[in-house]
Amino acid sequence: PKNRRPDYYLFSETLGRFVVTIAPDNKRAFERTLGADAILIGRAGGKNLRITGTTTLADLPVSELERAYKEPFGRY
Repeated sequence: PKNRRPDYYLFSETLGRFVVTIAPDNKRAFERTLGADAILIGRAGGKNLRITGTTTLADLPVSELERAYKEPFGRY
C-alpha cells in the first residue's frame, strides 16, 4: 500500500511478503502481474546496499554489512 511510512516496508511483520530481484527489462511486466502489491524498495548490484523509497532508507557498503554479519561469531 502506498502512503505508508518508509520503515513499514522494511520492518512490518505482516504475512506473505517476498523480496525478489528482477532484471530491469522485466520491471514493467512484473509490476503489471502483481499490480499494487509490487513495491520497489531498492536495486541489486554495486558495492553498496541502497534501499530507497521516497527517500534513501539505507546506503551501506556491502563489505561493512558482511563484516558486521560475521564478526559477532568470529570468537566462537
